Amino acid sequence: MPADDSPPAADRTSDAVDFAEIRDVLDTAARDAGHDDVASFVTDLFTDVVENPPEPAPEPPNEVRYGFHEEAFDGDYDEAAARVTKAVAAVTPRELGTLDFWGLDVSRPSASDALAVLAARSGVEHTDTELVGEIPATVEAVAAVADLYATPVVEVLVTDVEGSKVIERRDGHYLWVWLPEDRLERVMARLPKSVGDAVERADRPGSDEAR
Repeated sequence: MPADDSPPAADRTSDAVDFAEIRDVLDTAARDAGHDDVASFVTDLFTDVVENPPEPAPEPPNEVRYGFHEEAFDGDYDEAAARVTKAVAAVTPRELGTLDFWGLDVSRPSASDALAVLAARSGVEHTDTELVGEIPATVEAVAAVADLYATPVVEVLVTDVEGSKVIERRDGHYLWVWLPEDRLERVMARLPKSVGDAVERADRPGSDEAR
């Protein structure tokens, strides 16, 4: 008769599942959840998972660059560009990150309110002729900067909380915005038709993508 090489009974059961311990854990979890027994606890748990599955991670927004530049608008371009900027900031308040600007003309008589908003912000330098700063991009701050659009040298960059561009005003003549198409519709609803008609997708045929 061949020798029995199997391990002793104690060794064979050392890795066995301890069902009593599992039952104790489930009993405790059931009581903590307000259930009288494990069966109802497990049933409710699986029902909740089936009826309320975890939401998938949101996909990144399909952002498109739109342009609003001087030759596309027949009217007061600075005023219209300011309206576009304010509208974009207003529909993305939770996503704004940093507002970086320089070359803002402070000589306009109508700029006192905007200057007052910005003067109190840490990180803003106010000289006799211009305003320069890098500050948190609140909707109020972006609107104040937009009210100071006046000269061809103005530069403004608004980024989101991850550092991606949201608004860029370049050389005073060009304004670019990066938006999902559904959010653009909300921007357009805030603009006069004459202004909205001059906002164009930057990747459309014939647009000047290099600017």
